[in-house]
Amino acid sequence: MPKPLQNILTRDFVLSFLALFTFVGAMYTLMPALPIYLEKSGSSVKQIGILIGVYNISALIFRVIVGMALRKFSARSVMMTGALLFALTFFACIAVRPFWP
Repeated sequence: MPKPLQNILTRDFVLSFLALFTFVGAMYTLMPALPIYLEKSGSSVKQIGILIGVYNISALIFRVIVGMALRKFSARSVMMTGALLFALTFFACIAVRPFWP
């Protein structure tokens, strides 16, 4: 006889889901607007394509790196480091001058 399903809607699961949903939502909300913003700020189509391509390639590479880090460090420390870096990139967008004219 199969085991009864446990309730997965625990406090930790819900908080983890909300944190991930917030981070992913913020990231993918900006992606469609980024080429439009860069085009209006004077970037060429080639520069925009390079930027979006570098972003996607780096996302693939960092998924492997994070996977290896999860084997070595606790999930909490990896997630907190990622959240801190994620927040710093958003503040950098505000504080740092654009790198493309």
